[in-house]
Amino acid sequence: LASDALALERRGVSITQQRLPFADGQVHDLQVIKATKRNEAGAVEALVGISRDVTEELHREKLLKASEQRFRSLFEQMPNIAVQGYDTRRQVIYWNAASEALYGYSAAEALGRNLEDLIVPDFMRQGVIDAVTAWTNDGVPIPAGELVLRRKDGSAVSVFSSHALLINTAGEAEMYCIDVDLTDLKKKEAELRAYQSHLEDMVSERARELLIAKDAAEAANRAKNTFLSTMSHELLTPLSGMVGLTELLRRRTSEASSRELLDKMGDAQNRLLHVINGVLEFSKLEAGRLTTECHAFTLD
Repeated sequence: LASDALALERRGVSITQQRLPFADGQVHDLQVIKATKRNEAGAVEALVGISRDVTEELHREKLLKASEQRFRSLFEQMPNIAVQGYDTRRQVIYWNAASEALYGYSAAEALGRNLEDLIVPDFMRQGVIDAVTAWTNDGVPIPAGELVLRRKDGSAVSVFSSHALLINTAGEAEMYCIDVDLTDLKKKEAELRAYQSHLEDMVSERARELLIAKDAAEAANRAKNTFLSTMSHELLTPLSGMVGLTELLRRRTSEASSRELLDKMGDAQNRLLHVINGVLEFSKLEAGRLTTECHAFTLD
């Protein structure tokens, strides 16, 4: 066997791994530990071996590695979810591709550097240090929320940051943060506010135009009423004279043909007077000064 050859070749203990069929019909993984006993001349006198079944142990390791690879691939392939990992000294231990795109630092540039030296603006520096220290040492969680952080080129970037996970690995705490870029959202919000402001300006302008039009219409209506009222009264004066003179002529003449003409003239004057009074009543109606009158009339 290969394990025998290795043990005979080496001095001391040799450890190998083999796969052998068992009585249950399954192939098992074995950790084979062998050692030789040699005489004073160095010749092998005996070979001692111990085998340990590590099938389940290797299976668990395989599942653990697969799970780790699965989540690592997941975090690496999410284009819009920036994930970073930090140790208790706030040094970067994980930096996915989305973090590279968001902040401008490659993983090689970020690993080993402090959080506050990479993406934290100067005015936030001490506050971030205190908050992370309180979380890693005392378990005081950092609330999620919107932050304005800093890119490699010094430009500001709006993110929604969630300090999602604090785990203990090999006796040391690790902090993982998830950041979502809000740049497009903020741009859309700014555009929406600008559009809303534009609409408000349009509504205000339209309201102003309508108010001006209303004032103009009311002024025109007042001018019309004033004109009608004035004109009606101006017409009533000469018309009253005509009615009076016609009545005086009717009283002074005895000719049938003349009285007939005067009667027709009087009827025309009365119709005109009725029209003028109607105009005056219309003016009173619009001015809110309409009054009712009581007259006897024949229903037929």
